[in-house]
Amino acid sequence: MIERFGRSTAAGTQNSLALSLVTLPVKPDSDEFQFLSSWFENGFRGNDRIRAALLARIGKSDASQALYQQIQLISPLRGNDLILRSMNSMNLSRPDDAREWLRRAREWIAEADRVAVSPVTWSDIRWNEWNEAVETRLLLNEAESRFEKAEPARN
Repeated sequence: MIERFGRSTAAGTQNSLALSLVTLPVKPDSDEFQFLSSWFENGFRGNDRIRAALLARIGKSDASQALYQQIQLISPLRGNDLILRSMNSMNLSRPDDAREWLRRAREWIAEADRVAVSPVTWSDIRWNEWNEAVETRLLLNEAESRFEKAEPARN
């Protein structure tokens, strides 16, 4: 995907590629991480929500959190935003904040699922497209796995 679309300067293409890349875990020594870092530093033109996600993925948790705070003043955060805020909080050694963001993400997902199965139900929370549900669940699995590793089961 990077080879095919990575040089595009079209904002829509950049947004789509970025969303695909930030959904999956990125290791700091991977080609994807190097691409995301250099892409972000050299003129990524996507929207702020995706810029915040990219910042989270390249390890700039403080900057990502600050951008999410600005976004939240304009529009409500979505499920994947809440999960990335949770992971940012974990990276910043703020476990209580991380748990709270993850709790809010789970509530958001449950409401979006409820609305999805009942088309006559009204809510401000709903999936935009099918892929948002998939991407959000992938991020949720990653966040929950990180919590399990950070906080082993207590006997």
